[in-house]
Parts: sequence; structure tokens; C-alpha cells
Amino acid sequence: MSSEIQTESMLSPFTMVQWWQKQMQSFMPIGILDEPILPNGTFAGIVINEQNSTDPQTERHIVNQVSYGKQIGWLVDAVDVLIAERTAKAPKAQDQAKLKQLRDLKKEIDGLKNQVAQSRFERVKSELARLAPDELADCRQQINVLLAQQGK
Repeated sequence: MSSEIQTESMLSPFTMVQWWQKQMQSFMPIGILDEPILPNGTFAGIVINEQNSTDPQTERHIVNQVSYGKQIGWLVDAVDVLIAERTAKAPKAQDQAKLKQLRDLKKEIDGLKNQVAQSRFERVKSELARLAPDELADCRQQINVLLAQQGK
């Protein structure tokens, strides 16, 4: 009878978990399971860790809310405004090349944005083509309302 009790207790979930923990502890140091799964965050191909950021947790939080691409885009747009103001005063020849380089980058970025928008528009057109005529008329009406709201 004592062997039956011992067998039953060996098969209980609680006993199995204790056994498993003892087995795992013999293979791994205790603290290894306390480490973060991804200690280095990767966003848009950029690794954020203690070596390249003084506050990686804050940086990861910011990137989760506002992407690097958006941040850089806003900076390029702002610098483009400053360049436009400054070029009215004829910058030095050595600075002109640097300013032109950034303006060329902005033109390239704007071109890429336009390509993506055009591609998205083509997808929307193909979706609209699948609609029944009355559904398409309803979409046209909604588009006209949007255009009127924008003053166009």
C-alpha cells in the first residue's frame, strides 16, 4: 500500500513540477531564467543597447511611439526650411555642397514617399473597381466630402 501512495504522489502535477525544477537546476545556474528575453532592442534594423544609448529603456519607448523614420523625416523637413531661408543669403561655396546634399536627400525621400502613395492609390483603385456601381457612387460622394473639407 505504501508503494501505491508513493506512486500516486510521484504522478501528481505538483510533484512533477518539483522534479522538473530540480532537473533544470542541475543543468542551469539559478539566475539564468531571470534575464530579459531580448536585452537588446532592435527597431528598424537599429540595435538599441547599453553600448549605444545612455537610456535604452526610454529610447525603446520613444521608438515604439514615434519611429526613427518619422523623427528623421521631421528633422529633414525642418532643415529644408532653414536651407531655403539661408540660401536666400547666398551661403559660402563649401556650405552649398553640404546644403545641396541634404536637399537632394529630401527630394529622394519625397520621391520614395510619392512612389509608396502611388502604389497605395493603385491598390485602392483596384479595390474600387470591384465595387458595385451604387457602392462606387457612395465612395465618390465620400471622397467629394473629404475634398470639400480640405478646400479643394
